[in-house]
Amino acid sequence: MNRLHPARYEYAQNTLALGFNCEGAGAPALFDAAASNALVAIVAHEWPGEEEEPKRKGRMRSASLLLTLIEEMSRGDVPLSDAVKQVASKVQVLRKAVGDLAPLRHGCGGSALVDPGAITALRELDQHPALLILDTFEADDRELRDLARDADARAFAEAYLALLSKEEVARRVANLDEALPFDPKERASGFDPQECDVCGQETLVVSSIDPYGVGVGVGTCFVCGYHRGETAARLEAQHFIYVKDETRSIS
Repeated sequence: MNRLHPARYEYAQNTLALGFNCEGAGAPALFDAAASNALVAIVAHEWPGEEEEPKRKGRMRSASLLLTLIEEMSRGDVPLSDAVKQVASKVQVLRKAVGDLAPLRHGCGGSALVDPGAITALRELDQHPALLILDTFEADDRELRDLARDADARAFAEAYLALLSKEEVARRVANLDEALPFDPKERASGFDPQECDVCGQETLVVSSIDPYGVGVGVGTCFVCGYHRGETAARLEAQHFIYVKDETRSIS
């Protein structure tokens, strides 16, 4: 059962690398790796031991053999879960894709195009309880991209701030009202400006706050232009909650 974790991780990584780009560089190899690992995990979950080649312990069956096994099991008399039935319904489209791509992967020529329908079927395998991982990987991937954007935003704001004189910074702080709603009612119902992580001025014009209600603002600084995104605000709020809980536990 230990192999389930590496297999599902390989499925997720290769599926996300493949995306929906059926003609991308390395698409056939990514598809094959994702499908093979997904099927290993599914078969090991449903019929432990059957994912291995007979008399070759530790060597996994190929994707085509695993698909044949699933198809045979689905035609048997043993009751199947709805999850297995869903996988079985995708056997034909997956088998065709694996067969079409095999010549290219083995240096025998052929088409590098992955059938878009097969990519959809590949992603839908994630509904099986042996996998259930794509959402987590995609969320982690989005968070990493958001943090990279935040790092770029900080670097840009720091470089821009270095060009501003003390007088210009003071002028912008004094004119912060220009960035706030003109209507008093709208201003009263909005959020107060917060301290900017880059320039340290209370000139971060807040459009929303973190999902935990801590009060960490999402917004843009009127002085240096730094934009604190939703991910950065959420992580800062999580850190605040963690520190607060740790302080309580110590006291």
